[in-house]
Amino acid sequence: MTVAAIGATNGDPVSPLRERRRTGGEIPAQYLRRVLSLSASLGPESSLDSFAGRVAALACEIGDFHHAVIYLFDSADDAFYAEARHGVETEDDWQEILAMPIPRRVYDRLMGEGSHLTAPLVIRRNSPAFADPEVAGCLMPLLLPTSHAGAVNGPGSSQGIASDRTLVLAPLDVPGRGVVGLCAGVRSGKASSPVQLRALAALAAQGAVFIENIHLYRAQLEEAAVSSALLKVAGALGTTDVDTLVEGTLSMLPRLFGAQFAGLLYLDTRRVELRMLEPTEPDGG
Repeated sequence: MTVAAIGATNGDPVSPLRERRRTGGEIPAQYLRRVLSLSASLGPESSLDSFAGRVAALACEIGDFHHAVIYLFDSADDAFYAEARHGVETEDDWQEILAMPIPRRVYDRLMGEGSHLTAPLVIRRNSPAFADPEVAGCLMPLLLPTSHAGAVNGPGSSQGIASDRTLVLAPLDVPGRGVVGLCAGVRSGKASSPVQLRALAALAAQGAVFIENIHLYRAQLEEAAVSSALLKVAGALGTTDVDTLVEGTLSMLPRLFGAQFAGLLYLDTRRVELRMLEPTEPDGG
């Protein structure tokens, strides 16, 4: 795999960045270099965790964040789970963030259901978003690493967030695919500038495309590994037919383990029940 291949989308590896520049204004060179440096951190052995950590680190540089967390979307649970971070200093803080996923319904309430933001969402201490207990519960762990000293009313109240803390949420949105994750950064002092927000949007757009392609590449590797294992077993049994292969495997197990009988329990997804596959004798017995 080459870097160009993993970043390509419809033949244009930087199309999301160009689109952001067309719709959101120019991005200064110092920020643009950081966004484009994402491709330098990719390679055939790139892991999703390490790349997501790189995105979080660049987000901290661009947004002047104290810390940043990358969430990835799990379609099975319909929720975003924290996967990588930069600047979260203690393991206890990180464990609190890991323990609190962001359900898709909360994300939709924050961003607007079905919307595709062209700029990150900025949430300040007095934002009405914190009046929603579920939203506050999901976002509070993100603010804890920098708000312990300033908390006066406990972690369940938005009043406990230091007055100068700002949370910036940038969706990782892949064109034609949808949201695959979320970049959350926390900063103190003055709010992010429009230029910084544009650069963060470009970073999120680029990061989303690369993350999606890493997902696809890893899935292809896993599929190839499974196919290779199946072919090795099939070579030993002399068949590539799955049914014959399974029956042949079952017929071998009693001899291998000194058993009288072997069967295979499998999940029948259509009937939602476990069923048993038994080997058959040549005469149908």
